[in-house]
Amino acid sequence: MRIKPIISFLLITLACPLIILAQEDKDDHSGHHHHTRNEVGGAVGVVYSLTEQHTASGFHLHYMRMFGGKLHNFGLAPGLEFILGEDSHYAIHVLAVYRPTHGWWLGLGPGIAYFGHDNELGFSGHVETGYEFDAGKIHFGPVLEYAWSNHDQHILIGLHLGVPF
Repeated sequence: MRIKPIISFLLITLACPLIILAQEDKDDHSGHHHHTRNEVGGAVGVVYSLTEQHTASGFHLHYMRMFGGKLHNFGLAPGLEFILGEDSHYAIHVLAVYRPTHGWWLGLGPGIAYFGHDNELGFSGHVETGYEFDAGKIHFGPVLEYAWSNHDQHILIGLHLGVPF
């Protein structure tokens, strides 16, 4: 697999929220956005293992709960991750979430991964970012994740789908 297309896609994915933020700043001078407090969602994507240098299918599911009041841009998101393929593994994690603006979110947190090929549990860390476009009662958009453990480092590039309530 060639690394240049992956790097190009990552740069474009990371630049999109910044371009949209610039447009929002131009159009919205109030500086305040309303977020729902709850979301059930997930993502599907391509996983590239930096350790094994191969691709696999990746899925994650999460529940996101945003805080209220002055902390309305912060929340917690417990989730499950499934990497299917040659070196399948599964993880459970809890992310601290920050929404700097409507649509854009960032998450960071610890987890526990189960590596089926070694029948072993281990600590994992997760960093995620994404941007959501509203489409009625759902939202969708690109998601980018980096995860690491003592057995694996991988990047997931995919599509996020969420149902806010």
